[in-house]
Amino acid sequence: MFALPVLQNLLLSDNQLVGSPEDIPAPLSSPLWEIDLNSNQLTGPIPKSFFELMNLQHLRLGSNKLTDTIELGSIWRLRNLTYLNLGNNMISVTENEGDTIFSHSLRIQNLYLASCNLTKFLASLKYIDTIQDIDFSNNQIEGVIPSWIWENRLDSLDLSHNMFTTLEKLPFVQMTHLIDLDLSFNELQGSIPVPSTPSDLVLLDCSNNNFSSIEPNFGTYKRNVIYINLSKNKLSGNIPLSFCSLNNPEFMDLSYNYFSGTIPPCLMEKADQMIILKLRENKLHGMLP
Repeated sequence: MFALPVLQNLLLSDNQLVGSPEDIPAPLSSPLWEIDLNSNQLTGPIPKSFFELMNLQHLRLGSNKLTDTIELGSIWRLRNLTYLNLGNNMISVTENEGDTIFSHSLRIQNLYLASCNLTKFLASLKYIDTIQDIDFSNNQIEGVIPSWIWENRLDSLDLSHNMFTTLEKLPFVQMTHLIDLDLSFNELQGSIPVPSTPSDLVLLDCSNNNFSSIEPNFGTYKRNVIYINLSKNKLSGNIPLSFCSLNNPEFMDLSYNYFSGTIPPCLMEKADQMIILKLRENKLHGMLP
């Protein structure tokens, strides 16, 4: 199939295809610019010829059973690549010290490397100003989430199910364009991150961490949040009144923390708009508003 001389788009996602992807003859001259094999049952390694397709813009191989070790430098040689999904396979992606050299002129916008055995935050991303969506969930990345990640014009950032412990420059971070932020299931401490300017954030999940504080004006900067999950942390004190500043919250989970005092009446007024409101397993008292 890959030998078809004028083939430009190969879209075979969401099937039950088995076997290994075949090598591409003469990849340097191939007109292929899109390969979508997401959500099949493919096995074996990724053909090296895939990373010699100079016209390739979209490569989607996620949610298969591929087994391989991929050096990031081989991916960055694809100068026209804007969309890459290798996630949820049995792949290991590695980054060598020299790989950042290739990243300065890249056009990558969507980078999905969930479950790719990453052990560190990719330094190459610091030099890519086109990146919009990042999914590094279900890896083994530990330590600090670098402050420079917020300097990109990100729409979506998923770092859930890792071993991060801190965020640089807490609590205020630059996330003007961010819509979805998922930091759940890490070991993050300190204060829940707050955007330094009013943001377009719609989904915020900081659940299952060790966050211990929250800024009183938290809700003021996140007025557009629809989904907010702060459950299973170590948050204490009164529930911030700024939660009442949210415009149209639909899901709010503050359960399994150490919040005390009474439930703000204004929050219960917002409950008319909510589909789900969870406050259980705290230390709240008083009359139900």
